[in-house]
Amino acid sequence: MPLDDIVPHVLVDLGVGTRSTEGRQGMIHRAVATMFATLAISLAILGWAGYWLPVYGGFSVAGRDYVYVYFGEGLARLYLLRADEAIYVDSTDSFITYVVHRAADDARCQRISHARPGLIRPYALVASRMRPSEGALGTPTIHLYGVRTWIWAPIALLAVYPVMTLVLDRFASRRLKRRVQRGFCITCGYDLTGNTSGICPECGTTLSAIPNPPGGPEVRGWPAG
Repeated sequence: MPLDDIVPHVLVDLGVGTRSTEGRQGMIHRAVATMFATLAISLAILGWAGYWLPVYGGFSVAGRDYVYVYFGEGLARLYLLRADEAIYVDSTDSFITYVVHRAADDARCQRISHARPGLIRPYALVASRMRPSEGALGTPTIHLYGVRTWIWAPIALLAVYPVMTLVLDRFASRRLKRRVQRGFCITCGYDLTGNTSGICPECGTTLSAIPNPPGGPEVRGWPAG
């Protein structure tokens, strides 16, 4: 199949082709692309700020699970702490060591120490059992799961979809303009020279809703009205 026939089908399937650019599918693709772009920009800002002052945060999930996120010195860490009782994480003055507290009495029970990028592998999957701090009594059992990576890696992954959407959308726009200028059907590309019915014989598109090409309505047999 020629490339000129393949491309429109790909564009339509992706929601950026001429038939769905202004439709619901095209709007959904643009909304998703905007969301991904916003996340990529947010991560870039957090990563940039983390070079000077580490940024961290967390929230409890289902009571005993705690999601912990850390951005510092160009690295991004996303961890899930699973405990046998409710916990939360707080920072120390060093911004490198973070303390795990029991939610019931705020007692310090375990500790997370982040090594600098030059001392650890930048890419790693983490799955381990945390050791209790010295002198901690009644320490909950905590398992640590997560991923560590350079901050630019998730930014690049999030940026792929918005960039592809932008490129394909611009390609579809230029292709639509060329078809209108040549007097072709904007949906299927069928040559409408001499067409007087007002309907594309190939795909059934109504031509009255299509803008006339430059030069007037009689160019290449384009129907007036």
